[in-house]
Amino acid sequence: ALAIEAAAKMGQAWPYIIKLYENFDAFSLNSISKYASELNMDATQFSTLLKDKATRAAVVDSKKEGLKNTVASTPTFFINGHKVEGIFDVDSMISMLEEAIEKNP
Repeated sequence: ALAIEAAAKMGQAWPYIIKLYENFDAFSLNSISKYASELNMDATQFSTLLKDKATRAAVVDSKKEGLKNTVASTPTFFINGHKVEGIFDVDSMISMLEEAIEKNP
């Protein structure tokens, strides 16, 4: 979570998440910085952000928000305050969003 937050602060959240999933079976603590490097992220900045109190606080705050909202799995979305859990195909997600827009334009 810290590594993803650090990557997000560098504008690389989604590429970093994709890299993690692509290498899921090969994950190790050493790979955290390796993946950032492979994505041409500045190694010094990434390392600094991993140690940064603000990065840690953002992760803790996110965890607290999830607990407060009884998030038990990922992905979990909130659409107009309604909790939606599970994996959805793109068409289903678009349909849910369009329905929400119709109810609350």
